[in-house]
Amino acid sequence: MEEDTNKRGISAGIPAGVALLVAIVFGAGAYLYVNSQAAQEKEALNAQIVTLQNEVLNAKKAAETTPDSSANATETTDSIAAWATYTDTAYGFSFKHPKGLVITSNEVKDIIDSIDINKSEDINADGSRMADVSEASITVRNSSSFPGDTGSQVTIDSPSGKLTANYMADEAPMGYTYYVYEFQKDGKFYMFRMNNYDSNDRTILMTADQFKQLIGTVTFN
Repeated sequence: MEEDTNKRGISAGIPAGVALLVAIVFGAGAYLYVNSQAAQEKEALNAQIVTLQNEVLNAKKAAETTPDSSANATETTDSIAAWATYTDTAYGFSFKHPKGLVITSNEVKDIIDSIDINKSEDINADGSRMADVSEASITVRNSSSFPGDTGSQVTIDSPSGKLTANYMADEAPMGYTYYVYEFQKDGKFYMFRMNNYDSNDRTILMTADQFKQLIGTVTFN
């Protein structure tokens, strides 16, 4: 009788033991799974942090090494009202320009009027312009039509009213970017051109926006 009782007790204890073992195994598996997931998430989060840190570092380096073109331009903070005014009484036009620029007249074959605009530091002691520096020029020709490539037509809001101009801008093989505005007025052809060297070891004359603002001050008498 006692042996039967022991057998029944052992038989009854087996399922409970198996259940406990299953619970332990399942719990251990769940624990390992959760820990594994947490480790993977932590690793992914650390990778994202490293990526963000690298992006911030690269952005900081780029900001430190990229030249600020506006810092090289002449009087970028001045309002147009504070600019100086140049008037050509012989050919009846005027415009405003940032202070600190040197304007000189030249004699050029087949051109009735030629004006150069430079920074003072780009002028040699004899008054000539240094080689390969950013500069602007204005030329006047006797012409009833626009010569060469006419570019695209734009409307300029000037103090004397709306003016129609041909506009061109492109990168030249010699390493500079040029901007050209051409006007036709009373049988004469007026070309306003600016050449800006873009390499870091050179200074620009004006930004493209400043040159556009200069064009917006052109008046014809």
